[in-house]
Amino acid sequence: AATQTGLVTIEDTQKPVPGLVVHRGKVTSGSIKLGESATLAVDEGRRNRIRRNHSATHLLHLALRKVLGPQAQQKGSLVGPDRLRFDFTHGKPLTPQEISQIEDLVNERTLGNHPVQTDVLNMDEARKRGAMMIFEEKYGDVVRMLTMGDSMELCGGTHARGTGDIGLFKSLSEVGVAAGVGLIEAVSGDGALAHLRELEAMVVAGDRAVLLFVVQRADCDAFSACHDLDPAFATALDHAAEAGVEVLVYACAMGTDRIEIARRIAWKR
Repeated sequence: AATQTGLVTIEDTQKPVPGLVVHRGKVTSGSIKLGESATLAVDEGRRNRIRRNHSATHLLHLALRKVLGPQAQQKGSLVGPDRLRFDFTHGKPLTPQEISQIEDLVNERTLGNHPVQTDVLNMDEARKRGAMMIFEEKYGDVVRMLTMGDSMELCGGTHARGTGDIGLFKSLSEVGVAAGVGLIEAVSGDGALAHLRELEAMVVAGDRAVLLFVVQRADCDAFSACHDLDPAFATALDHAAEAGVEVLVYACAMGTDRIEIARRIAWKR
């Protein structure tokens, strides 16, 4: 937001009461005065990344219900420019196969480049059309319905113009956050590209050869714990070390049949 005397970077927008919009931000240049007029301009790059991730959450919701069943309903979400988070009801961890199926379903729809259609209609008509809605959400008599391919949800947020704008969709992690509630973090578009480049950088460390292991073991905090997994694994690591190959070990917090978190890294040279 720019005035004649200063510049304000808006960090949040709220509607504390119906009809009142409040912008919160920091003065990043000059100064502002009470009563001054301001011109608002949207950061288009940031907004477009949020749009892509928001539309991706709708496709993710659809994919979860197709793979897991109608009990997989939205319990919360966080949409930012860098990634998205989606909370959903489900009684057990997702398997790697289920995660792959979910990713495939979302990416099929992004490749289909379906137009994102917005309809403003009354609630009864939205129900008749089969629009998804969050039971905890309070809707008015007139609602906004977003349709993208076979996804149809009530939503008042900003979205991509077509599913092709979303680009590549890739999940980062899936964890349980509460009894019966799971959480998926994911990236799309240039965020997915950045994630893939990060993985490449981890594998290609300068001019050194790197051997990458994803270790399926609970509480795997150090290389010694990884080494004790089984004789075949220990032998492979020893041979790699003797050959001068640097070994990168993902220390993963594991469920019985899936990777929950793959963040901590242990090295052996």
